[in-house]
Amino acid sequence: MKTKIFELEIGLAEVVQSVMGWTNSHLHEFKIAGRRYRIPDLD
Repeated sequence: MKTKIFELEIGLAEVVQSVMGWTNSHLHEFKIAGRRYRIPDLD
């Protein structure tokens, strides 16, 4: 019987995104002096 070994390369960023349920998107929102600044949703 042959044993096959598969090497899995995964970075910390991918692990954190998976655990947190993030979708690898870059949506940003900033709050400055009580005002919100963000890119509007196009959906």
